[in-house]
Amino acid sequence: FPSHDIIFNMGIVKRQGIKASILVYIGFVLGAINLMVFFPVFFTEEQLGLTRVLTSTTLTFAQLSLLGLPAVMLKFYPYYRAHAKNNDDLLFWGSLFAFVGFILVSTISWYFYRDIVDYFAVKSPLLSEYFYLTFVGGFFLVVYSIFETYSRSHLRSVFPIFLREVGLRVYTSILILLYFLKILDFQWFTIYLSLYF
Repeated sequence: FPSHDIIFNMGIVKRQGIKASILVYIGFVLGAINLMVFFPVFFTEEQLGLTRVLTSTTLTFAQLSLLGLPAVMLKFYPYYRAHAKNNDDLLFWGSLFAFVGFILVSTISWYFYRDIVDYFAVKSPLLSEYFYLTFVGGFFLVVYSIFETYSRSHLRSVFPIFLREVGLRVYTSILILLYFLKILDFQWFTIYLSLYF
């Protein structure tokens, strides 16, 4: 028979899976409204292109910076928890490894800055002015990914999913509203948006 811990953990995973699915659907609807209604109405084509390219480059930057760490942490955490003398240091080592990856990818990206900007010049001519936000957004996304992975390894995944799927869309909607009300100009809109990729 399966042990009590396995059955209990499967119940947790099932409940969190249902909650996560609901959050993903809510986030999808909010994201669709932002992307298909608000962005085309309030932003120029160049500004919209810049936000899309910054999102893409920041996500790619963060994934490369993590060097596959989230998958490794999730796969080996049960073994690590059972055999490590101090199993509370996983967050430290994961953060340190991600920071080294961030420095490495930042250096390479800065070296190839002109090639990256030239590649996206047709889709987003504004990228050369805002390319530095890739580093800012990438840093925050790397930090978030480490904490999300740490939460998932402890079977607490609903809050990070809420932040990623719903929180990001609500935050973007608020920024769009502030831009529409002329409280933020486009430069500050883009800076604040990069803080929560």
